[in-house]
Amino acid sequence: MGVALIDVVKAFAPLPTIFLSILFERDARGMPLRYPRSVLVALCIVVAGTAMAVYDVSTSSSLGYFLAVVATLSMAMLAVTTAVFVNMKGGGFNAINLVWYGSCLAMPVLAIFFGISQEYKHVFTAIAAEPSNFGWATVSAVTNFFLQILAVVVVERSSALTSTVANNSKRVIMILLACVAANNGLPNLNYVGVGIFVLGASAYAYVMYQRRFQAPMAPPPLEAGMAQFNKGKTEDTALLDAAPAAPTCCVVC
Repeated sequence: MGVALIDVVKAFAPLPTIFLSILFERDARGMPLRYPRSVLVALCIVVAGTAMAVYDVSTSSSLGYFLAVVATLSMAMLAVTTAVFVNMKGGGFNAINLVWYGSCLAMPVLAIFFGISQEYKHVFTAIAAEPSNFGWATVSAVTNFFLQILAVVVVERSSALTSTVANNSKRVIMILLACVAANNGLPNLNYVGVGIFVLGASAYAYVMYQRRFQAPMAPPPLEAGMAQFNKGKTEDTALLDAAPAAPTCCVVC
């Protein structure tokens, strides 16, 4: 499966992310997160623009599409679970320990699959032919480690949904930089996709800004009723305290 088609499939990551976010994330009152319809519309524009911006004509197998879909759903689930952990009250989770726990779980699995595959032969052959490849592999590993920490920080400071939109931004920027570096032009479809993506990302940023800084929500009916009851009770008490004392009289038998 070509890299461009993988990016096209991964461009749809914001859509499963918003549904998983509604299912698993909670707000400050413990209620499921809710998003206005305008957020979903902006996400659809972002997804369409990203898919058009990175699209390239290449062939793929059914297995390639299936693996790309699994990777996209995994990305969405990872972003949501990260948001749940970092926002958990008293959990003590942050970017450092989450990446550490994830690495401890992933390392044995990757080692097993690396050992049973034939990939290790190609790796050792490439390093033996050019020892500098080991240095580049080390630099790539260290860079990826800090990239994972940064991804958790983005989720912690914004949201799981915003992190997937940022990933789409990364894909569009990488396509543009690759074309500039190779001195190659883009097809008209890709240029149109970039424009649509910029429009959708701008709309998403505007809608999320309004959602975050809007006026505080009114209290639930039960809380509002209790507040009104307490207010009336306080006023009645104040009136009773302010009432003059009744005159007393003496009765002589």
